This record gives sequence, structure tokens and C-alpha cells, in this order.
Amino acid sequence: MGIQPRTNVAEILNRSRLFLLSSISEGMRKVLLEALACGTPVVCTNVGGCRDVVKNGGKLVVPSKNSEGSANAMDRVLSNPQLRRQFSMQGPQIAIAYDWRLIARKVEKYIPPLSYEPNTLVGRRFQAEERGRKDAKEVFAKCASYTV
Repeated sequence: MGIQPRTNVAEILNRSRLFLLSSISEGMRKVLLEALACGTPVVCTNVGGCRDVVKNGGKLVVPSKNSEGSANAMDRVLSNPQLRRQFSMQGPQIAIAYDWRLIARKVEKYIPPLSYEPNTLVGRRFQAEERGRKDAKEVFAKCASYTV
């Protein structure tokens, strides 16, 4: 298959029967969420963000640096259509929890109290943007001496 453009990711994941993320160390991998969102069953190592994202289903988690465990997990998923179907259905439900719009709504709950405080940098920026002022840059510069 070789290197593919980013625009082909969803198509490739949708055609795949399994997604393996075999990492020694990991943060939050976007591709893991993409595989889950596409309903592609996942086998991943028990590291970092991988462990957190897939704790509720849609995957098998194996220890890192364990190629035999990864191979056994892949074989288990590929040889069991019922398990693959279960993982395929759980994946999108897991991925939706990481949708940026949902996360933004959660964060917004904490922003409004700050944004209306007139003597804070955030508040001044918010007020300038709300009024649609053309001199917003000037206001922001003047606000630099205020604390959030």
C-alpha cells in the first residue's frame, strides 16, 4: 500500500478488518480515534492515551513489547466475526466522546465566568471580540498588564 495521503485515511480504515497500534510509549493518537470512529476493531498496546481511549470496549489491549501477545490478539479478533462485529459497534460510541465539539462545550462551562470579569485579559479580549471592535489588537495590548 505504501505511503498514503491523509485524505485516504477514512477509506483505508473502513476497508480494514483490524487496526493494530503497537507502541512502546504513546500520548493521544488521533489515528486510534479515527479507527474507532470508522468502526474498525482495534488491537493496541497498554500504554499512555491508548489505554485511556479504549478502556470501554471496541478493542483488545496487549502489553507493549509483546509481539506474540499482539499476534494472538489479532488472530482472536480476525477469527471471531461476532467479536469483530461487537468491536465495530462499540468503536464509534467511544470515539464520539472525544469529538472536539463536545469537549469545547464542556470547556465553555468554565470560560464564561472569566470572560465577563472586566479586569482580566480574557475578559477584555472577550468584550473586544463581542463588540466587533476594529481596534481589538490595541485593547489586547493594553490588557497585557492585567492578570487572568
